[in-house]
Amino acid sequence: MRRMRSSTMATSYKTFNPVSGAFLDEYPFATAADVSRSLEGLQLGFLQWSKLTFSERQKMLRPAVGLFRLGKEELAKAITDEMGKPYFQALAEIDKSLDSIEYMCTAPYPELDVKAIKTFSDTDKTSHQVYHKPKGIILGVMPWNYPFWQAVRMVFPALLAGNTVLLKHSEVTPSTGNFMKKIFSKVDVKHIFDHLIFDHTLTETVIADRRVHGVSLTGSVKAGYLLSEYAGKHLKRGVFELGGSDAHLVLADAQIEKTAAAIAKSRLQNTGQSCIAAKRVVVDHKVSQSLIDQLVVQFDKYVYGNVFDRKTTLGSLAHYRFKPEDEARFNFAKTFCDVVYERSPDAGLIKSLAEEPSRQAFVPLRILKVKKMNDEFLKFIKTNEFFSPTLLVFEYATLDEGLKLVNGTNFGLGGSVYSENLTHAHEVAAQFESGMVAINDAVASHVMLPFGGVKSSGIGREMGLQGFTEFTDIQVITTNRLN
Repeated sequence: MRRMRSSTMATSYKTFNPVSGAFLDEYPFATAADVSRSLEGLQLGFLQWSKLTFSERQKMLRPAVGLFRLGKEELAKAITDEMGKPYFQALAEIDKSLDSIEYMCTAPYPELDVKAIKTFSDTDKTSHQVYHKPKGIILGVMPWNYPFWQAVRMVFPALLAGNTVLLKHSEVTPSTGNFMKKIFSKVDVKHIFDHLIFDHTLTETVIADRRVHGVSLTGSVKAGYLLSEYAGKHLKRGVFELGGSDAHLVLADAQIEKTAAAIAKSRLQNTGQSCIAAKRVVVDHKVSQSLIDQLVVQFDKYVYGNVFDRKTTLGSLAHYRFKPEDEARFNFAKTFCDVVYERSPDAGLIKSLAEEPSRQAFVPLRILKVKKMNDEFLKFIKTNEFFSPTLLVFEYATLDEGLKLVNGTNFGLGGSVYSENLTHAHEVAAQFESGMVAINDAVASHVMLPFGGVKSSGIGREMGLQGFTEFTDIQVITTNRLN
């Protein structure tokens, strides 16, 4: 591994509880030497792991599900403490993840089977087989917003395809990566997974290492451009799942109450910190006010409170540094919008939860109705997303105008169409410039469906059959029988 000057690197990082503001822990960053030792072990592991069949790998990883289940309360509490997700939502994230691991470790994946192909020019003596061969060590750089689910959906398809994985989890939620490392240490196969958090200045060095054969990132557009540049420079395969500014297009014949409920749920899940959340509503002007009225009703149903209380549906942002960033976006946007709804958590509640108030990360729920669409605001919308419980509402007069608003950003992750006319809704959905579209509901991730975007929302796919082949090399073997 190439050396980098240690003077440019941070040596440690700290974690904080964003609900109370309390200091949690301080961890040392992994050094270049730590990373090199990890890669050496993962490389040795790959030499054995890659020789197993797909079904053998499934069988060896299946016990991890039970081990994860035994520790899920511990993990859920760590997620809640480190990034402010309500505890019962953290449990739900873990249950979804474990159900998905169980599926991946039992279901057939024919995409990885050897395919026999007969070309139109072949004689009877010629045959061809197409193989998917694992690449080697894959670097996974995973985020804090769904710390277990995001890691699971990257790690397990890569492992089952025959690769080994070095996970670099977020500095906000290191406990999730550490917990996964502990569980993998108990599985009856060694050196296929490791977790290290190193300073970002080492990232290119790690990607460039001859032992690393791919990188998977879920993160910001900025991080995606940087890591895809590194991957391209060093000819490494990459999957990049980046930001989203999903538009929910509401046609005049939509069922307004059900539509508002679906949009509110999408916008406020995980306290607004989801790449596929409803960031923008684009609504026919004839039903705009009715929709806003219903959105207010729905937003009022969401509850701030003790994040370990089952009734609490809203937490804080994941880190106090995100709060001024969100406030700056709001202060800019409100120049062009009417604030039709704003609700902050009760001051008494925040005070009762506080240990260090300056590091608490609560923000208000907001609905903004766009009133002025000039070039300055359009430029802002094109490249910015609210990663918080703030919803923007745009009106349109014609469907062409609505679709122009839907597609008028650099993002292209997901989106939704609401209409009673399903045939028409499908025709409209096909005009979205996005990787995923839902009709009369919000986009959701599922282990059986390919997940990913277009434009600045990313390259490649996670999950589904496609997710299993992203980090494989295709090899064609042609046989000519001589006799």
